[in-house]
Amino acid sequence: MDRFNFIQADGNNYTGIKSKYELLQIIFNKIGLPFSELLISLSTTFTEYSGLSNKTILHESYINCENFYDEDNKPMTLREVLESTLAPYGGIIFQESGNIIITDIHTLAANSTIIYKRFSFST
Repeated sequence: MDRFNFIQADGNNYTGIKSKYELLQIIFNKIGLPFSELLISLSTTFTEYSGLSNKTILHESYINCENFYDEDNKPMTLREVLESTLAPYGGIIFQESGNIIITDIHTLAANSTIIYKRFSFST
């Protein structure tokens, strides 16, 4: 992921505001990593978070894509974008049994069955 920059296929920068989930879709599509499902279980929340069954905090948190380019318009790498996307939630990411899992230390330390929200999209 360090080899790939956060730029569109046509060489242009991404612009506008995107959800953090949309950023994950961009990253996974650019690296082409095959996986069955994206499983997400994060303990972080905020007052306006709806908690709907088909959404996570990553669906309802947004960021301006211009944050991923420096003052010389140099893009961050996909790794840097991924890390900055998950860092506010203490998020960690790993692959297991053909799935990509995003969770945090609080969820893992809860010593109970982890309930993941499941998402599929093609890469």
